[in-house]
Amino acid sequence: MAKQTGLTELLREVEKAYNEKRYLDARNLIESRKEDFIKGGMGAVALRRWAWAAYYLGNEGNPGWKEWIIKEPIFYEEAVRVGEEALSYEADSTIRVSILNVLPLATRWTKDEKGEFKREQAYRWSDQGIEEAKASGKPDLISSAQNTRNILLREDKKFDEAKKGCQEVFRASLLAGDFRTAGHGKHNEGDTIRLEIEEMDDEVKKKELHREALVAYRTAQAMYNLFERTSGEKATAHYESAGRKAEEEVAKI
Repeated sequence: MAKQTGLTELLREVEKAYNEKRYLDARNLIESRKEDFIKGGMGAVALRRWAWAAYYLGNEGNPGWKEWIIKEPIFYEEAVRVGEEALSYEADSTIRVSILNVLPLATRWTKDEKGEFKREQAYRWSDQGIEEAKASGKPDLISSAQNTRNILLREDKKFDEAKKGCQEVFRASLLAGDFRTAGHGKHNEGDTIRLEIEEMDDEVKKKELHREALVAYRTAQAMYNLFERTSGEKATAHYESAGRKAEEEVAKI
C-alpha cells in the first residue's frame, strides 16, 4: 500500500510538471519508475502521460513541424512506441481514448521505409479512437477523438470538413460541460482557418477569415479559463498558445 501511495504521489508530480510544460521532467520521472508503475497496475495511466510528454517534446525539437519539416523525429517515435505499449495495459475508456488521441498525432510525423509520413496509419489510429469513444457512450470522449481527426483533416487541406468538425466538437463539448475540449475545438478551428488563409489570394476574404480566426482563439481562451475555474486544473499551455495566436490575428486585421 505504501508503494502504491508513493506512485500516486509521483504521478501528481508528473502531472504538475506536464501542466507547467516541463515535458522532459514529466517524461523522465515516469521512465525512472516505469516498471514500478506497471507492477502497480498503473502502466496505462503513467505511459499515457509519457507518450503525451514525448509528443510535445517532439514539437519543441521540430519548430517547423507545422510546415511538415521534421528533422528530429526521435521523440515522436518514442511517443508512438510508448503509446502502443500503454494500450497493452488495462485501462478505462478515458485513458484509452487519450492514448488513441496521442498516437495519431505522433504517428503523423514519423516516416515509413520509403521516407513518407505515415498518414494512413495516423488515420487508422484516429478511427480506432473514434470507435472506442463512441462505444464508451461518453460525449466528452467522442468530442476529443473527433478533435484529433479534425487536426488530421486540416493538415490534409480538407478545410470545410475540418471546420465543420471543430464546430461540432465545440457545441457537443459545451453541452457536456467539457470546457477544455470545447476550447480545443475552437483552438483547432482557428488553426484551420489560418491554414486556409495561406491557400488563397483574395485579400478581402483573407481579412474576413482573420477576424473569424481571432474570434475562434478568443473563444478558446474563454473556454480554457472556464475549465480552470470549474475543475481546479490548469490549461496554461493551451490558454497561452491561443492568446499568442489571437494577438497575431489582431495585427493582420
